[in-house]
Amino acid sequence: MFKKVIVLLAYLSMTSLLLGLVTMATIVGNVFVMVAIGVERHLRVNVANYLIASLAVADLLVAALVMPLAAVNDVTRGWPLGRQLCDAWVSFDVLCCTSSILHLVAISLDRYWAVTRVDYIHNRSVLRPTSEDRDYKQ
Repeated sequence: MFKKVIVLLAYLSMTSLLLGLVTMATIVGNVFVMVAIGVERHLRVNVANYLIASLAVADLLVAALVMPLAAVNDVTRGWPLGRQLCDAWVSFDVLCCTSSILHLVAISLDRYWAVTRVDYIHNRSVLRPTSEDRDYKQ
C-alpha cells in the first residue's frame, strides 16, 4: 500500500513538472517570436512574418488560457475547479485552438500561393490598400 502511494506521488510529480515545463516553454517561445518580429525592423517587411506573429499570439493564448487548466485536469484526473471555470476552459480551448489552426491554414495558403503564383509575392503588401489603390486596379 505504501509503495503504491510513493509510485503515485512520483507519477503525479513528474507529470506536473513535465506539463509545467511544456507550458512555460510554449509561453516563452511565443513571446520570443513576437518580440523578435516587433524589435527587428527587417522582420516587419515581409507579410509572412505578420502571419507568423499572429500565430504566435494565438498560440500564446493557448499556452496561457488552455494548457494550465488542461494540466490540472490531467494531473487530478478530474475537474476540481467548478462548473463555470470548466465551461470557460472548454470555450477558451475551442476558440484558441481553432484560431491557431486557422492561422496555420492562412500561412499554408500564403506559402502555396507564393510558390505557385509568380506575381503573388509582388502584389501583396504590409500596408492596407487605399481607395486610390482600389481605383487604380479597376
